[in-house]
Amino acid sequence: MAAMGRCVLGAQRVGWRWMIPLLAAALFLAPGYSRSQSSLKSVEEEIEDLRGKLVQLNSDLDSLEQDLLVPNTAAVKVFLTSNAGKKFQLQALKVLLNDKMVGTHVYRPEENLALQNGGAQALFEGAIPPGDHTIIAQFTGVDLIQNKINQAIKIKFKGKEKSLTFIELRVGFSAEKKLPDFSYQIYE
Repeated sequence: MAAMGRCVLGAQRVGWRWMIPLLAAALFLAPGYSRSQSSLKSVEEEIEDLRGKLVQLNSDLDSLEQDLLVPNTAAVKVFLTSNAGKKFQLQALKVLLNDKMVGTHVYRPEENLALQNGGAQALFEGAIPPGDHTIIAQFTGVDLIQNKINQAIKIKFKGKEKSLTFIELRVGFSAEKKLPDFSYQIYE
């Protein structure tokens, strides 16, 4: 499939911006095409006007191409770590971005073991518009004596143009409270 905004001449791709001068040259070099001296001057003025418009068009095309290659959106990546050990076994996690569910996971014992051994799990990665955003992470699990724990944390952050924000969801354990501790860290 040919790329948008490109024209194929023979085996070589040529940008649209070069087509206008080629068409203008073809009109002048067409056999049997003659003009008077005054009309040649007006044509030269038209060509200069077209060249100015072509330069502006090239500038606009370059700007649009840059916007397509590097959009003005922000991005966010959410991941989970745990240092709760065997004191808390995560059973499920839901992640909502601006009240829309973007990730959910049900944990197996092997996955809890991987998290206990220093693993990290990617939960969500996506483009977001610049501005204020809210993530809600809902944790469900059991403690050592099989008490069911349901807790949510709310994270407010600002997405910045052309930047990536990392949000680490942390599962820990408070020895003082003898309860799991849910927190987060934002990396910009």
